[in-house]
Amino acid sequence: MRRLVTIIGLGIMSLGALAACGGSAGPTLTLEQYFAEFQRIAGEAEADFNATPTRTPLPAGAADDDRIARARLLYEDIVASQKSFYDELVEITPPSEAKDAHDAFLGAGDESIRFFQGIVDSSRFDEFSLALEAAETNEERRQAYEIAGVGSYDPIEARLNAACLEIAAIATQHSIDFTLCDDD
Repeated sequence: MRRLVTIIGLGIMSLGALAACGGSAGPTLTLEQYFAEFQRIAGEAEADFNATPTRTPLPAGAADDDRIARARLLYEDIVASQKSFYDELVEITPPSEAKDAHDAFLGAGDESIRFFQGIVDSSRFDEFSLALEAAETNEERRQAYEIAGVGSYDPIEARLNAACLEIAAIATQHSIDFTLCDDD
């Protein structure tokens, strides 16, 4: 599940398309096709995000302005990656056995996009980014998110995890390999 949260929380996911949740246009996939397509989309999103220039660290001792600018670009990359990931997921039509879980996942993904967009749009982004960079505990990280005015990511992460586990349970019931929700 850490891999999923990393993909989602740090870079994989369309607000307009997701608002309709379930508005996919393609043909209904079989379970096997659905899980293969879901994992393909997630894998591509993860690779695309990991290849962004903001994933390379700044030199030690970089000025605050440089660190803040890099952080802003990173969060913009997160939002763009999430939108891209979810735009592709919206386009697939899951089989009936997976539709409710798929829609729940998309709904939680929409919340995730709005959360990270809220960080990018925060009038206190500079303060937030420096506080988050300095945070050493979960409590300090939560306080940084409060500075940005977005609240806690924990409830969103819980909904994403629950939906992913529901999707994974469907795969398991049908003896389909689906590793996206594995802890790794």
